[in-house]
Amino acid sequence: MRSMGKLLVVDDDPLVRAALCRMLARRGHEVHPASGGREALAQLEHMVFDAVVSDISMPDMDGVDFLAAIRARDVKVPVVLVTGIPELTTAMRAVELGAFRYLAKPVEPKVLGETVEEAIVASERARRAQSTVA
Repeated sequence: MRSMGKLLVVDDDPLVRAALCRMLARRGHEVHPASGGREALAQLEHMVFDAVVSDISMPDMDGVDFLAAIRARDVKVPVVLVTGIPELTTAMRAVELGAFRYLAKPVEPKVLGETVEEAIVASERARRAQSTVA
């Protein structure tokens, strides 16, 4: 089940960010890059995204703190966290905050694409459920 979406991709490493954006754009998604959590939060103030893909290890705001800041504003947007240094405590905190998935780098393009597309479907379902309640 493939669904195109508007994605926010956050990574402080410009090469990794560009690679993630390219992978997702090739699958037909509208991709908006951000170099860190603060820049990404600014984008979230002005745009609605179907899903967010974020690195965890970033200097200005780590991915888990970024996820907490997102949850303070929007409990529904799916967030996929990606890390080169998987840690149990970080994974547990990510789950507590409602991360959609926690993936280890290097992420296979197919795995990332399928995960993001599952997140977009979940986002669409949440929006439909919210609109039927409202």
